Amino acid sequence: MSLALLMAGCTSDNGNGDGDEAKPQAAASSASGQLFVASAAEGTLQPQDAEHEFKLTLGEANDSVGVFTDRPDRKAGTESLADFAAAWEKRGFDKTPPNAAVVWGKDSSARVFELSDSAYDAAADTLTFTARDLGDETSTALSSFKGVPDDELPTDLGEVAVFIDNAEGTSGGLFFVVAPPGGEATITIKDQTLYSSTFNVIQGRGAGKQSSPNELEVVCSGTQKCYLTAGFTLTPGTWPVEGTLEASPGVSVGRGVVGGGATVKVPAGDFSYGEEGK
Repeated sequence: MSLALLMAGCTSDNGNGDGDEAKPQAAASSASGQLFVASAAEGTLQPQDAEHEFKLTLGEANDSVGVFTDRPDRKAGTESLADFAAAWEKRGFDKTPPNAAVVWGKDSSARVFELSDSAYDAAADTLTFTARDLGDETSTALSSFKGVPDDELPTDLGEVAVFIDNAEGTSGGLFFVVAPPGGEATITIKDQTLYSSTFNVIQGRGAGKQSSPNELEVVCSGTQKCYLTAGFTLTPGTWPVEGTLEASPGVSVGRGVVGGGATVKVPAGDFSYGEEGK
């Protein structure tokens, strides 16, 4: 199986066959996680002092990284290599290193590694990682990529693709909005991307939308008071959540976390909540 065939499943497609690029702000099930594929014309594996540890270098790397969701959403798109590298810590990969299937060469040899210490050098056009060989360890969805043992791993990989797992939206939160007719609230999350959002109207008539990658808007559109919930998911390691709330007169906003915890009022202006709310 060639690298070209492996990459074919990672092209931009919204599931309707029209090829539109999936937007990060599109509503998605909280069951979905994000996965990534980076490719390069040449790759190298340099053994390090620690056992089963290597320096993985992608040279002449593709400028775009494929981004796709796990089932049930099946959406795909791209982001720049620079943006992918810059978001490494924000996605929680510094605290919970992801697993990755590294596929290389004309015969599509494969091996699963744990990746850490991501570094992007735009001038040299390289992306590097510390790669710990997982061997026969269980590695979630990538467990079938056992590949060759340590002592048979080549130094020069040639053409290479790296399929990165475990960008799951496991941090979930809720905003509870009580609004009079015509009341509106805009909740902006700072320096983070909301990878999915859901809205439910418990009472009255209202609506909600994710208007940008990090902004939620709700409005009470009926003739009686509305009670709405706005749920969201983030990637691991993104707590505490910081943001800004703007609300029209009479609107009350509280926050909570999926699965329990008391509702805490969110005042207008800047706010922050962290691990104590989980």
